[in-house]
Amino acid sequence: MNANVQISAVKKEFKNGQQGWQVFVDGMQGRLRCEMNFTNALKAIRYSFLLSKRLNLQINDIQLAALSLEYQQSKSAAEQAKVAEDATQVAQEAAGEAEEQAEAAPEEEQPAALGDSPLFKQFCDLKSKHPDALLLFRTGEFYTCYEEDAITAAAVLALTDIIGSGDNISVARFPYHCLDTYLPRLIRAGHRIAICDQLEAPKNLKPTEIVAPVQQELFTEA
Repeated sequence: MNANVQISAVKKEFKNGQQGWQVFVDGMQGRLRCEMNFTNALKAIRYSFLLSKRLNLQINDIQLAALSLEYQQSKSAAEQAKVAEDATQVAQEAAGEAEEQAEAAPEEEQPAALGDSPLFKQFCDLKSKHPDALLLFRTGEFYTCYEEDAITAAAVLALTDIIGSGDNISVARFPYHCLDTYLPRLIRAGHRIAICDQLEAPKNLKPTEIVAPVQQELFTEA
């Protein structure tokens, strides 16, 4: 085997403008014509090994290394492009599922404003009948005060459970079993108290009524 005869591969630009590799037998010009053009590096490598096996010739090591490097680079670029394509598809599918769920989900009901509630309207009606009294309004397990009464009660009793509703209505409350403790404090602070209690057990919202307007004299110290 002539060491000057070997399989060669050179990078070139073809007539159609594409870049690729030309594989041929170097050192036998005019005697053996078996050159082939490839735009794919892997196909050029395979053809080089096919010629090497059939003609019992060596492949130019430097050119083979260059072919292998280009193949690895193109393979890596293709894998990255596939990963990016898969990620885009997953993102699109997730966005589509989220959109479908949003369309299928029932609209959440907005909580009614406190100012529109029957309970608060009842408080306002009773308060209008007793404008000079601080109204303790029984709601379930609590006595509740609203508006100016809430601010007054919170200040006198040092209540921390005072909040502002979404429609800017002040609310203060304390557990019903604390009435015996808190009522004397309010009286001694100089306030006339009206207690509005429930007439029935609080299974649902029941009518309430002023049951005990409390006078200051009841808690005057001896």
